Amino acid sequence: MGRDKALIEIGGVPLIKHAAAMLSAVFPDVVVASDRREEYSFLDLPIIPDIRKNCGPLGGIHAALTQTKADSLFVLACDMPFVSPELVRHVVANASRAAVAVPVMDGRAQPLCGLYARAVLPAIELALDHGMYKLLHLLEEVKATLIPITPELSFSAPHILDNLNSVADLERALFIANQ
Repeated sequence: MGRDKALIEIGGVPLIKHAAAMLSAVFPDVVVASDRREEYSFLDLPIIPDIRKNCGPLGGIHAALTQTKADSLFVLACDMPFVSPELVRHVVANASRAAVAVPVMDGRAQPLCGLYARAVLPAIELALDHGMYKLLHLLEEVKATLIPITPELSFSAPHILDNLNSVADLERALFIANQ
């Protein structure tokens, strides 16, 4: 979009602050994986820099799993403004012992909204070593658990897993948020 999506505001709140607040409603500890420590210091959260630079979201997941003590982490992209605490709890509750568990809706898995266990680190490191940065590739490699999000679920909404990748996506999100 030509600018830092994390700082785009919906309802006067930067996307990254919305994501952090939503995750804080579910988990006692929230961290931010980013090399932009100064830009996100207003969050008052630990900011974990990438160990392997320029590897996209996979590099951030690697850094977070490597530099925290948690057995697993819930990963959420900051550009997903409609993810709810109920959705996060649903994914966690249905993850069982999967190395990776992500929601799937309308046949599309959302790898930037899921639970990643420390056990997936060797697969992430192998992917990074081979320049395979696409998260969908990792999901296939580790046989991720896909958790269906269907209209019957009380928290389900057609836009719940939308992410903002274009100006048109942002305009639609602003419209939805103002309804």
